Amino acid sequence: MSESNPGAWAVDLHPTNQWDFNFEKAVQDGWTDFFIKTSEGPYRDGSVLPLPGLPQFVKRAEAAGGRVGLYPYLVESFDKALANSGKANAEHYLRRVEQCGGIDRRLVMPDFEEYHKPYQYLTPSNGNLEAFMEYVQDRLDPGHPCVIYSGYYFWTGGNPSGPVENYGTKLTWDAELAAEEVVPQPRSYYHGMEHWGWNNRVWGGVKPIYWQFTWAGRVDGLNVDCDACRLSKEEHKALWQRAA
Repeated sequence: MSESNPGAWAVDLHPTNQWDFNFEKAVQDGWTDFFIKTSEGPYRDGSVLPLPGLPQFVKRAEAAGGRVGLYPYLVESFDKALANSGKANAEHYLRRVEQCGGIDRRLVMPDFEEYHKPYQYLTPSNGNLEAFMEYVQDRLDPGHPCVIYSGYYFWTGGNPSGPVENYGTKLTWDAELAAEEVVPQPRSYYHGMEHWGWNNRVWGGVKPIYWQFTWAGRVDGLNVDCDACRLSKEEHKALWQRAA
């Protein structure tokens, strides 16, 4: 593994809020993996989060030479109907994925985390995640990488989510923020505390392959979520080849 020398650096982005992100400059500066918010919903009233520029945003990322992961922000769409919520989220996500040209060469990356007040009732359940993963994986080629985004406190608190293998994957992306302040030089910042994150509060029975170490790293003049990949360059390449 390569914690001290990450196999890749990643940025996760909202296609509306960060529309002006300069992918070409980011790739030139060594940021090569782009995780793009693809869907959120349906909510309890049946509506979804509109992301009108999503297909163009994804196209720009890949035209610049970047690799793309597409992530849905899971929502508990129905009260006391966990499987229905997961299926509804999956169907909406896959429609958005098709608008972007399909899932080939891209990672599936469900975002499984808490909603805060007054929207805590939208927090996805274990049953939601399980149904989402089953529905999506039934429509993927065998072995297509699915990486679950979550964090220690949400995964292990309340009704613990258990081993990630229960959800059909061994791949995780950890939301363990090291600090709350703006980080002008995120890669230098990472190297100052690199070993802290990978070994701190591991959840799901596996060590994450991506670690979101700051939500406000300065990349191309914007404060964005920044991630490191602990895989070696060869392992990182193999991960994306599995998505091809």
